Parts: sequence; structure tokens; C-alpha cells
Amino acid sequence: QPAGAAALNRRYPALESVYYFSWASNDSYPGLLGDGTVPRPGTNPALILPAFYIGSFEDPNPGYGLPPFEDSWWPNDGIVNTRSMTAPQLGRADPWVSWAERNSRPIETGIWNFMGTREGWDHLDVVGLQTRKDFMGFYHRLAQQLAALPAPPP
Repeated sequence: QPAGAAALNRRYPALESVYYFSWASNDSYPGLLGDGTVPRPGTNPALILPAFYIGSFEDPNPGYGLPPFEDSWWPNDGIVNTRSMTAPQLGRADPWVSWAERNSRPIETGIWNFMGTREGWDHLDVVGLQTRKDFMGFYHRLAQQLAALPAPPP
């Protein structure tokens, strides 16, 4: 529920002593008629109907001070829209930086570090259920990256 997410995001801002990382996934592409996104071939069958729903949902006036839900919210992994995976957005002003745009700046605490989008990965691929994707390699590389981080400030 977007209003609930906005309330939680306002209540729990990013902490200056914590590293925040996020990955997005997208297993959809624009439909032929331009009226939404559709799941890619190979999407887990359990996620096809939710992917169609997320990929066409619109609400021009959701209320609660929320922005309109339009086509930028359509790409999804069958469970979550891709836009929401970058960093908390609704009701939140925490800074975030794209990994690709960091320009070799050191990783900082207290901001969201968006690591990129796993294209062609549905939600179950990411969590390692019923998948042929190399999810173990993904998590192994992630663990190595986290282990190499300097200790955050107290």
C-alpha cells in the first residue's frame, strides 16, 4: 500500500552510520500497444498475472500527498515495480546515488547506493526460488563487496 510505505519512510529515515544498498529487477517490457508492460517469456508462471496488473496500474490521484501512478511505475519483476526498488521514495527525502554515476567517489553511509537493475530477472529469480539464474554467484559477489567495506563511523 503506497500510503503505508510513505508513512514508514517518513518515520524511519536513513541513519548516518549505516550503509544502504539496493538492487532492482525487471522482468517486463513495453507491450505492443503501448498500454503497459508485459512479462517477458520465461517469467515464473506464478508471477504472470501480477506482472500484468503492476504493468498497467494507473492512479492519477492516489491521495495522501502521493504522486500519480503512471507509466514510470509499470516495469516490474512480477511482485514489485522496478522504480520502488531503487531507494525509498514515497514520503522520503533520503539521498541516493546510482552506482554507475558515482564517478569513483567512495561509498558513503547514510545514503542509498543504487547498484543497478537486473534485467530479465523476476522476483523469484532474485530470491533463488524455481530459477536457473546464477543467484548464488550474485549473492557471493555481493557478500564479497560487503565484506570489503570499511567500518562505518560510530
